[in-house]
Amino acid sequence: MYIQEYINNPHDKEIRKVLMNKKEGKIFINKSLKLKEEDKLKEANIENYTNSFVSNELKNKISDIVYKIVNRKELGEIYIIIEHQRAIDPRMRIRMCEYKSLVIRQALDEKQINAKGYKQPVVIGIVLYTGQKKWKEEEEAIEKEQRELKEYLNQSLIDYELVDTNEFEEEELLEADTVLSKIILLERVQSIQELKETIRKILKKEIGKETKEEIKRYVIAVFSRDLKINRKELKEVLKKLEEEGTEMMHIDEVLIRERDSWFEEGKSVGRKAGLADGIARGRKAGLVDGKKSGKIEERLKIIRKMIKGRVKDDLIKEYTNANEQELAKIKKEMQSQAV
Repeated sequence: MYIQEYINNPHDKEIRKVLMNKKEGKIFINKSLKLKEEDKLKEANIENYTNSFVSNELKNKISDIVYKIVNRKELGEIYIIIEHQRAIDPRMRIRMCEYKSLVIRQALDEKQINAKGYKQPVVIGIVLYTGQKKWKEEEEAIEKEQRELKEYLNQSLIDYELVDTNEFEEEELLEADTVLSKIILLERVQSIQELKETIRKILKKEIGKETKEEIKRYVIAVFSRDLKINRKELKEVLKKLEEEGTEMMHIDEVLIRERDSWFEEGKSVGRKAGLADGIARGRKAGLVDGKKSGKIEERLKIIRKMIKGRVKDDLIKEYTNANEQELAKIKKEMQSQAV
């Protein structure tokens, strides 16, 4: 049965958990519908309709999420279905029509249906597609203008808003402050190496403890099956990557700080030169000059700071191009100075 297969699929299960969170759900709905700033929904404007009010018949037929928009009485009753797909489904219009009809039938007030001014329930469908192949490759993506919520009230039963995650750039997803954006990135992973690289990129960004826990849960639930990695081993991989991610953040901070110091020193040299292109020359002097403040000395400073910060040798080599002999020599010099 389709619904049973869906529920047992860890990808769908984990994405469903994320979107059931009102904060994530609100952000996703606002972005998907491209609502105008003054029309954007707040958490107080939505309530989860899936588990609280839905009948057994509806629960058995609708596998995904239903939100009800509240505190917007002027628009009548509005419901939003979020359907997640990992494969292109040519029957999506038919399925959406059935889902919408079921929600309307459930929400319809039979006693008020003939009353003057009664507005029948409206259902807006959104399909979140995270598959590898573009949903409609033959059509160019059309960027919609921002819209008002009331513009969706005349949407037909077979219509739905498609969110094809292939349209999102990696950097956009890394910068977005949502759990869903990180899971969309992980949905693209095809190998253990890709998994490690993606998690490294995510951990380089400032993400909260709660987001980290959500990502860990998703990775363990999904990739222990997809990549056939033992759960215990997967937890160890995550632990190592998190430790490495912290080190990489530290390295980035060091590099940025040192880059800024080179720039400031370069400007100073430029001012003293009294030339129109003094800043440019100053930068050059600060970076490639043979003086102590030049590139070589600054590079050594970074290596020493990394060693003091107990950064792993492999990462020091990667960021500074130091070789084994050079690293050993610097460590020896630092030890002798400490004595």
